[in-house]
Amino acid sequence: MIIEFKQADKALALDYLMIDPKMNLFAINMVKRFDLGDQLRIYGLDRGQGLEGLLVKFSGNYMPYSHLDDHTLRAFLPVIQADDSRLMISGKKAHVQGFKGLFDHEVIQESTYCELDSRADLLLGDLTIKKAGLEDVDRVVHILSDLEGMGLDGSFKDFVIRRLEAKMSRIYYVENDQGDMIAISQTTGENESSAIIMGVGTQLGYRGMGLQKQCLSQMCSDLLDEGKKVYLQYSNPLAGKIYHKIGFKAIGKWMEIAW
Repeated sequence: MIIEFKQADKALALDYLMIDPKMNLFAINMVKRFDLGDQLRIYGLDRGQGLEGLLVKFSGNYMPYSHLDDHTLRAFLPVIQADDSRLMISGKKAHVQGFKGLFDHEVIQESTYCELDSRADLLLGDLTIKKAGLEDVDRVVHILSDLEGMGLDGSFKDFVIRRLEAKMSRIYYVENDQGDMIAISQTTGENESSAIIMGVGTQLGYRGMGLQKQCLSQMCSDLLDEGKKVYLQYSNPLAGKIYHKIGFKAIGKWMEIAW
């Protein structure tokens, strides 16, 4: 039986997600930070033997989890299929792969999920690393537009501003002598104990100079100094070599199914 959770049920959802807190980190962050409503919905699977699975929806992203197996999670399929606003299913590969082949126009991406819990291998040099504020948002959007190869509109700028204001994100960068951002590292879903790295990149003409290693290392050092565990995922093996070199260790496989 599929049950839609109410606000009063959030503690039960968090307790269940905390069975595997590392792989459920993004879902946990969203459940902690937001009230249930149009943006955040939670569904539980209970067939009379207690909670067997959970489906967290945040802004079109469905995140399934079960302490049993991925076949259990197929019970949530009607919920996802009935939602025309769905954008993706994401999570631990073992929990997402059971949904493959069930939707039209699927785009599937697999990645390695990593954790950093020590600063021993971080590359901390004498490069000037800066932390972006609200006054830097236009430059942040500009470099991300270049790195993504597409124009990012005003709605994306608003998204960056909201994340910074809510302290869900921080952005570190390196700039050239002309004041242009040439390397950038970001977090998302920050809370009191953890952060997820995302949006890491270096402008084409400045690659191979170690800028990203130092930029990312400085941000990770600051996060660890604050007592936070740091996580990221990658699908590019070359990027993976950089992450492992500065101390990230693989802890699982991640999968996204998008449309």
